[in-house]
Amino acid sequence: MKIAIYTANFGGYDKIVPPFYTDGDVDYYYISDDKPTLRNAEEKGWTALYVGEVKHGITDPRRLSRYWHIQSMLTLGQQYAFAIQHGANIQLKMPPAALIDKYLEGSYATYGEHSTRLKHDVAVFKHPHRKTINQEMDACFRMDKDTIGNMEPQLSRYDREGFPQNIFSLSACMLVLWRHCDRVRNFQNDWWNEVKNGSVREQLSFDYVRWKHPEVRVNFMPGDPFTSPIIAYKQHKG
Repeated sequence: MKIAIYTANFGGYDKIVPPFYTDGDVDYYYISDDKPTLRNAEEKGWTALYVGEVKHGITDPRRLSRYWHIQSMLTLGQQYAFAIQHGANIQLKMPPAALIDKYLEGSYATYGEHSTRLKHDVAVFKHPHRKTINQEMDACFRMDKDTIGNMEPQLSRYDREGFPQNIFSLSACMLVLWRHCDRVRNFQNDWWNEVKNGSVREQLSFDYVRWKHPEVRVNFMPGDPFTSPIIAYKQHKG
């Protein structure tokens, strides 16, 4: 069963970063609404996936990018048991199968149809600098990523539902997913609904959705993602 690695770049926000590994058992997808960007991506080793006509009623390129990032079940074919999603400014520096084996804690080669062979469904990095969801909201406001008027009602709703807002963990730079289970599918659908209807900053809603889906087994990769040997950060174009 092959692995899919995918990223999305809408509105020309990022420079194109070539794949570090070109394993024959891994397919690399570059998703964009811009054909020249995709031609450039193909020259650098990606398989182009043009979605310029598939907007789902979304006009904000940031939110459209989040749609394709979060909804791997719709983005990719069912032939992929595993997916690794990362930002367009990220380069994976660890062999993909080894990443899955280590952080989903199972054998990629022999996982079969049984989730019990894997200890985890999802692997992510913790955020190295922000420890609470309110700190994330404040940082998003300072960096002009979203407005308080858009984020605060969402966090207030979480508070009314009993979500402990001192819990915050995600750095959304990369997710490792086991795709062949309903609990991950339901998790992704609910996460997308939060991003669609609330803040475009998916880091605000990930842990709320994780709290709502305790059946999803999340593992945290060690260390600071900005200095991790697993990935390399590249500068955004803008």
